Amino acid sequence: MKKKFCVIQIGARYNYKIPLFFAENNSLACFYTDIHSSHLIFGILNFIPEILMTKSLIRLKKNRKLPFKLLKELVSDSFLNLFLKDSKIMERNLFKRVLDDNFRDCDAIYTNIITSDIDLISKAKKKGIYIIHEVFLNPFFSKIYADELLEFPEFNTKKDLNKEDNKTKFDIDLIKYNLADKIIVPSKYIYNAVVEKGVSKDKIKVIEPSSYDEDFLNVKTNPKRGRIIFVGRITLMKGIHYFAKVCREFLKEKKDYEFIAVGKNYLDLNNPLLLGPKYLGYLEKKDLKEIYRTADVFVLPSISDAFPAVHLEAMSFGIPVILTNACGSVVRDGNDGFIVPAKDYKIMKYKIEEIVENRNLRAKMSKSARLRVKNYDFKNYSKKLKEIIDF
Repeated sequence: MKKKFCVIQIGARYNYKIPLFFAENNSLACFYTDIHSSHLIFGILNFIPEILMTKSLIRLKKNRKLPFKLLKELVSDSFLNLFLKDSKIMERNLFKRVLDDNFRDCDAIYTNIITSDIDLISKAKKKGIYIIHEVFLNPFFSKIYADELLEFPEFNTKKDLNKEDNKTKFDIDLIKYNLADKIIVPSKYIYNAVVEKGVSKDKIKVIEPSSYDEDFLNVKTNPKRGRIIFVGRITLMKGIHYFAKVCREFLKEKKDYEFIAVGKNYLDLNNPLLLGPKYLGYLEKKDLKEIYRTADVFVLPSISDAFPAVHLEAMSFGIPVILTNACGSVVRDGNDGFIVPAKDYKIMKYKIEEIVENRNLRAKMSKSARLRVKNYDFKNYSKKLKEIIDF
């Protein structure tokens, strides 16, 4: 008899592909999330001009629609989350719903909550429920972040973690890993980090995500020579300060390169270490599409990144990608782009220049990137997931 899974997830991660996967395999008992927009009442959002809506309503309308095959009667969310800004309260309310429903009599759980659901998962284990935990954050994230702050104290804020916080966080990660019967990670990079934490290799499975719009493959591009783009959150961990450093180095040489950074900002852009690039902030899909369409090289200098979805997006537009070795990626070094050492802005600068100045190399990498990314659609992702799930 097939296991019946309870999927616990905040947000529309992978466009709800995980609960959809279980639903399509007749193994979804229930899906618990914060809020979705497939309720009839939210149909009114289609008739309200976006200029009159809050950002949260716009995101709800555009990004929180359940897949058609995911039956709404199997989904549990809460309208109250539309008005909550505290994520901890939101999670506690979600966990309470799961417990009040007694796990809906499922016999397996798939969770990608980082550590805040430990109490919930502990209670599930006592009931004999099988646990699969998807890890999408490096368990050493806090330490890496703290170490970077020591090197660049100019970025220190009141939200930054101290060493004692880091030690406690690591212990909590290990508790969660030990509760899980199986751990799924998105890349070899995260696999190595989880093994380093002391988890058995036999317990960990790598599945590279599928997370890009297949329509991008058909977009006709018009790359502007020397247009270098970064797409992602403007944060220390994404290495935006190294991107800015490379930009300033080219400016010193009076190179006619244009550096553009796209993404929600979490830092003070007046910080001297961030000067150089043009910051566009968060862009809607149609505007981001135009940035990709005209980009020459994509650069993501992360100092720790599980598996950045944006590099798949860039590759689908045929953009050569430069990533650090502190990222999970599908880039083949020298074929679809380059893999460079994390924090080494000099090598990063050299590789950018190599692609921009060698148009034959750029054309070869562009073609290779578009072919490569075709292997990372949801069909292949689902096939790999099915191979390791114990139904």
